[in-house]
Amino acid sequence: RVDLHRYQIDEIQAANLAPDEEGELTRERTLLQNAERIMALADTAYESLYVGGEDGRAAVDLFFKVNNALAELQRLDAALSEQAAQAENLTYQLEELARSLRAYRDGVEYNPKRLEQVEERLDLIHNLKRKYGGSIAEILAYRDRAQAELEAITHSGERIAELKEQETVLLAKIGALAGTLSLARQEAGTRLAAAIEQEMAQLNMPKVRFQVEIRRVEMSEADRAAGAPVDDAGVRYAFDAT
Repeated sequence: RVDLHRYQIDEIQAANLAPDEEGELTRERTLLQNAERIMALADTAYESLYVGGEDGRAAVDLFFKVNNALAELQRLDAALSEQAAQAENLTYQLEELARSLRAYRDGVEYNPKRLEQVEERLDLIHNLKRKYGGSIAEILAYRDRAQAELEAITHSGERIAELKEQETVLLAKIGALAGTLSLARQEAGTRLAAAIEQEMAQLNMPKVRFQVEIRRVEMSEADRAAGAPVDDAGVRYAFDAT
């Protein structure tokens, strides 16, 4: 079991897993698998906004015309000031959208080598999930449990020695308490004997003697293992009427 746990812990540790890694790798794999299509779509969107589509007209240029026309209309009719402001804002937003699409397009990379690395990493995670849990979090939790059990097994000798030392201390304490209890029993027995003899004398039996005998009974190993009390005292009562 020690060998098994060490193998499992080493296998999980060698993978060097991160909690959110699988989701990030899955997204990256999708991007790498569709890199050419993604670049084409981003380029189409950018050119339609800033360069011009098949008809040669770019959306940003058209909005500039709309913006200029509304700006002139606003000077002639102040009632169109709100529409002119909207057109100006939309023009700026389209320019920003075009720039962000261009940056996104330029950042997309067709990288077969990286795709192979991602696929291998996801295969490793899948194999670990098949062995140790349905997610990376469960795999790491399994590792922690195996580590705890391994430490418990490898340090069992130390733990047994510690428990035996505690047992010795506790037995000494129990023995002291048992001695105190025995002394109390003896004192109580003496008082009981005196009280009974006094009562018997009042019943016109002055020669009656009553004795309480308390003796220690040694505990056997079987009793100790069964959890019997340390001080298993035997008590015997004796009458003497001679």
